[in-house]
Amino acid sequence: MTIWSPDLSRTIGSKMQRLANAIATDIAVGRLSPGEKLPPQRELAYHLGISVGTVTRAYGEVHRRGLVEGLVGSGTYVRRSDAPDPGFVLPPDTSGSMIDLSISVYASPLWEPALRNSLAQLADTDGTALLEYQSAVGAVRHRAAGAAWLRKPGYAPTPDSVIMTMGGQHALAVTFSALSRPGDTVLVENFVYPPVRSLAHMFGLTLKGIDMDEQGILPSSLETACQTQSASLIYLTPTLQNPTNAIMGDARRVDIAALAQRYDLRIIEDDVTGALLPDAPLPITSYAPDRCCLVSSVSKAVAPGLRTGFIAAPPDLHEPIADRIRAFSWMATPLTAEITANWIEDGTASRMLAAISQENRERHRLAATLLDGLIEPTTAQVSPHLWYRLPDRWGSSGFVEAAQAMGVRIAAAQSFAVGQRGAGDYIRISVCAARSQNELRHALGILADIGNGMPARNLAIL
Repeated sequence: MTIWSPDLSRTIGSKMQRLANAIATDIAVGRLSPGEKLPPQRELAYHLGISVGTVTRAYGEVHRRGLVEGLVGSGTYVRRSDAPDPGFVLPPDTSGSMIDLSISVYASPLWEPALRNSLAQLADTDGTALLEYQSAVGAVRHRAAGAAWLRKPGYAPTPDSVIMTMGGQHALAVTFSALSRPGDTVLVENFVYPPVRSLAHMFGLTLKGIDMDEQGILPSSLETACQTQSASLIYLTPTLQNPTNAIMGDARRVDIAALAQRYDLRIIEDDVTGALLPDAPLPITSYAPDRCCLVSSVSKAVAPGLRTGFIAAPPDLHEPIADRIRAFSWMATPLTAEITANWIEDGTASRMLAAISQENRERHRLAATLLDGLIEPTTAQVSPHLWYRLPDRWGSSGFVEAAQAMGVRIAAAQSFAVGQRGAGDYIRISVCAARSQNELRHALGILADIGNGMPARNLAIL
């Protein structure tokens, strides 16, 4: 049988990139037909005089582009036009060698038509006001859209309570700055969103971790901390906690709000992923509105590049927060806030939210199949990530090192831990970060092989 032989001299880049580009070119011009099987990796490597690893990475790259599909035990095939859609597809990986599942990035197929439509609408109107300085808290219409985005049965913030920001991290920066002073102790979950640790370092704060279970922080542990620490601020993510995916129940939210009242605590409630869970309990803010700043954005549910966020804050905190916004950025960007408001008002944001939630569910189901026996079942299937408890023989440092050696980047528990014993037992896998479901399938297969194997002697085991 004659082996398909690409001409690598017609492409540029590393050997891996040249092979991947040659496959893509031959598919485009018809030299490789839909459904045609690519040569076995070892056979093609021998034929071309390159390493098997180079061929493996090239096949992975064209997987990422959605051009081929792999059938377990059968090989790699040119994708048929009638094959199931591989899911959301990100742009090609320019590094060519690593599948990065360590951060939550994603793409929606709805972005391009929605953006084109919004820009066309802006072109037909006098939008010069969007290029002028505006109030630090944001335009009235944009704040009204933010209030609509945050609204849910039983919780209805008013536009006057909402402050516009440039994404969720900007919202956290201005609220931490407004509610704390250098030297303060801030209470947090014992696994916490890593930028919060950066903010603590920047503002001279000490973080004190509170013990957690499957619902998030334990009220008893919070009360002990309130009695032993001179803290006046707590940061929480009650819905789809990052990284553990914990979802706090209604009763516990009531208890946390009561403790905040009793011990004079202010609460920064991070609800950035809350929109992904349509039946989520009411925010803690609804039980203690005078004590809470609810922080949200459209980054995890619509589009991260919009950099549009919201803070629902009590009246006495509006001016301190506005002061910080003026100092950091003067205002949120009106142009992207306008696009966000349009999408919230005309239903585009809700459609994108539904599409992203569905894609996350499909990727969680894929993970449950490929990592069967390695991960515990989770109800948080709309989350952008998995919180994966490792087999007893592995620590996260060694597992992450092994995965990276095999071309998959993931996040170790130590990236999130705040004084947590046993942090080495977990890793976070961002299922949304794979460029397609095919790429995710490939990466999870590698992680499953590692999880089912024994650690190599030369890997760090914690």
